[in-house]
Amino acid sequence: MRYFRRLKNKLLLFGGLTVLLFGGLLPLLSQYTYATGILEPRSIQMSSSVAGQTAVSYTIKFTTATAGAIEGVVVDFCDNTPLIGVACTYTAGQSISLTGVTLSSTTGGTGWITTVGNWTLGLTSPLLTITDAGNSTSQPGGTVITFVLTGFTNPNYTPTCIGDSSSGTPPNCSFYARILTYTTPGGATGYTPTSTGSPTDQGGIALSTNQAIVVTSKVQEQLIFCVYTGASCSAGGSAVSLGDTNDILYTTGPFVDKHTTYSVTTNAANGAIVRLLGSQLSGTAGTITAMGATPIIDTPGSNQFGMCSWASGTVTIYPADGTHAYTNCTTALVTQSAGTTTTGGDDGDTTTWAFDASGTTGSTSTYGWELSTVSAGTGTATVAFVGNVSVSQQAGVFTTTLKFVATGAY
Repeated sequence: MRYFRRLKNKLLLFGGLTVLLFGGLLPLLSQYTYATGILEPRSIQMSSSVAGQTAVSYTIKFTTATAGAIEGVVVDFCDNTPLIGVACTYTAGQSISLTGVTLSSTTGGTGWITTVGNWTLGLTSPLLTITDAGNSTSQPGGTVITFVLTGFTNPNYTPTCIGDSSSGTPPNCSFYARILTYTTPGGATGYTPTSTGSPTDQGGIALSTNQAIVVTSKVQEQLIFCVYTGASCSAGGSAVSLGDTNDILYTTGPFVDKHTTYSVTTNAANGAIVRLLGSQLSGTAGTITAMGATPIIDTPGSNQFGMCSWASGTVTIYPADGTHAYTNCTTALVTQSAGTTTTGGDDGDTTTWAFDASGTTGSTSTYGWELSTVSAGTGTATVAFVGNVSVSQQAGVFTTTLKFVATGAY
């Protein structure tokens, strides 16, 4: 009998301790009461994670665990923890800002209202509620639901991260979100961090801000300008012999040389201009007159020195409006006659040749005669020269030095 008495007392004591321990755990467990299901997988995709970045888009995506209607969703952003039922730390001015957030698109569910205009947003930083009483259609477990919202301002914690000691160092700071679903709008709007009501499914998410990586490289201004009479720029060449095999002009017709070429490569944003500086053919016995600014046809038996040009690539013979349109000559119509015994080479067009040697806008002005414009890239132009001589022209050697200048506008 004494043994059973002792056993009874021990059982009563153990039972009392059990009740006491269980009773003490109830308040603690109530803070971590989980809903029927866990949203899994779940994510919040950020269009930018840079600290303090404005106008950021967040895509909130989760898969339901529990079948039923969803008329309310809560997304609660906190600085300290994603644990549902725990007090949420939030610091105005540093934490996430929901001011100006709008819902841009939704997807998910069958027979479910996903039209953006049907949802009502509740925006009280850091709490976001999305509700629609019309979403009464029951959704099966495993339904993937997506909300895309724009207009967030990312947290910008200074001088320290507000979360626990493992949440990083500014601007690389962790912050958190809690997602809960409800069968009624009132369930969502009645949510508080420590009084969650009766959610259907729920889950926590960790996010992080960080600093952007700035990559810098430089492209220097570029202008490669080559003038040559040889087969290519690398071949060089600077001499033009305008006449027959002995450089002699005839009164019976012109001689044409089309060996001069210039090439331009530039990255100038506003293009480049090619100008010509120099004068008409001159010698001890006088001059062979420049044809002038207005393109004309050559006249055998007259003192004439002129040029025409055609281009390819990014070079455009100046100007495009035709004021100095000495562009009627082409490689197909102008032939090489200089250095031969046969005059000619002119294409016969009435507006082919010109040479503006004036000191106002022409080749003897300070910056020369504008020949062409060049846009960014590479282009080439061919320059053909023509010479005629009159019967009264005294004998002599006539020369001119022509300089081509390219100027980029960056």
